[in-house]
Order: sequence, then structure tokens, then C-alpha cells
Amino acid sequence: MVGCSAVLPTCTTAQLNAIKNIAKATPLANYLGICKALSSYEVYPFKTAPTGTEQDSVCGHLFCRTGLKVFYESAGLPQCNVEVDGEPITPNAQLQRICPDIWTT
Repeated sequence: MVGCSAVLPTCTTAQLNAIKNIAKATPLANYLGICKALSSYEVYPFKTAPTGTEQDSVCGHLFCRTGLKVFYESAGLPQCNVEVDGEPITPNAQLQRICPDIWTT
């Protein structure tokens, strides 16, 4: 269970709504929208992280990298577990999984 915290509960409906509202707020929504237009990958709603050439495409675009970092650093981003691919993961861990290399620089 990578990125899952045993001490964190599953996100409540209110927490899921908070995540959605953060993703829809500007400027983050603009970054995510441009990222999707450039790479065809939609960061939110959360889904399988890209791999291989798809990941290279997503992570190669400044708007995608910026959107991921802005989302990650958003005040009020709930610390709880969402389900992605049938596994619990925190929103921040999911964002890190999309482009792992941007978090090490």
C-alpha cells in the first residue's frame, strides 16, 4: 500500500468535495486544463498514473508539472485516503506518483 497511511481514514464526502473544489479553482484549474490539452492526461479526477511515453509526455510539460505542484501545495488539501485502482492512497501521494521525478529536484 504505497502512499497509504494506515492512520488516515478514507476521505469523507466533504473531503472529496474539498479536493474537487481545489481542482476546479483558478489558477489550478487552468494548469490542469492546459495539461490535459497538451498531454491528453487528466490529473483529476484521480486515476491510474501514467507510465512510459505517456508519463514522459505529461511530465515534459511545464503546465502539468506546475499544476501538480500547485495541487500538492494547496491549503486545505485533505489528508485522507482516496481509492485509485482499487487501492487507498493519499491525494498527495497520488500527485507524486504521476511525475515522481519532479519531487526530487
